[in-house]
Amino acid sequence: MANNRTAFHFGGLVEFTLSDKFAIQPELYYSSEGSSFKDSFITDDNVIDMETNINVNYISLPVMVKYNINKNVFFEAGPQMDFLVSVDSKMQASDNLYAEAGDLEDIKDDLDSNNYGFGIGIGYKADNGIFLNTRYVLGLSDITKNEIVAIKNNGFHFSIGLIL
Repeated sequence: MANNRTAFHFGGLVEFTLSDKFAIQPELYYSSEGSSFKDSFITDDNVIDMETNINVNYISLPVMVKYNINKNVFFEAGPQMDFLVSVDSKMQASDNLYAEAGDLEDIKDDLDSNNYGFGIGIGYKADNGIFLNTRYVLGLSDITKNEIVAIKNNGFHFSIGLIL
């Protein structure tokens, strides 16, 4: 069973107004992502429970096209490219006799250094410049280098910020 990781992102953006309704918004931010997996195996009348946590960190470059519904509410959509910065992976295994935990071997070389996606979202910008935003990013590329399993980064991003 896999669970998405709740983490953080931070960075900056620039908005280039094209008209009253449209703007282009390039962004640059650091994003921490990942997931955890739980599984059980039965061997020789013994149940082994395993939990693996993988934390992946990216520098992300989305370019959003914004459509202003009114002066405060907007829709946005656009491509995103991510560059792999680091990976931290840990595994814990336990059975009825003992428990063992430790770092997995470095799996950064097993992941593609680039990831491509497409984001779509909605947001609210207050008159004082504070904005709230939610976006879903659909992973378009396989982040692994193997041919056995394909993994794509999909996830929700929630943001709060200040436009100066």
